[in-house]
Amino acid sequence: MHITIPKDRGASITLISSLSAKRGIIHSEVFSKSNNQETFKRFISHLKEKCKGIHCVVIMDNLSVHNAKIVNEEFDRYFENRLLPPYSCTLNPIERIWSIVKQLWRKTVHLYCMQQDSVEERLQAARQRILQIIESIE
Repeated sequence: MHITIPKDRGASITLISSLSAKRGIIHSEVFSKSNNQETFKRFISHLKEKCKGIHCVVIMDNLSVHNAKIVNEEFDRYFENRLLPPYSCTLNPIERIWSIVKQLWRKTVHLYCMQQDSVEERLQAARQRILQIIESIE
């Protein structure tokens, strides 16, 4: 018997969310590529717009895109950023949300994505399912 193992990991799906202690998840974005400076800047810009008129502090881990110059330009006196110490995942409350999302995703991925024919249809179904999971947690 011969088994062919794919050489690449396939398409990437990225989920970025922001969490408020008072309001729960306040903004999420799902897209079919890896997170980079431009995608994260766009996310922060959309979050800033949602927080307009409210003093907001965005707490992030030390992912390199969080420290990018174009991202830091979005922050100001009323929309501040703070970085967690390196290797401090347990201090980041969104990690608990990701744990729930991943658990629900693994249980249901076959129901939503594997029934689609094309890769693009699978990615679209995956994005929609991830957003459904996020909305169910809110």
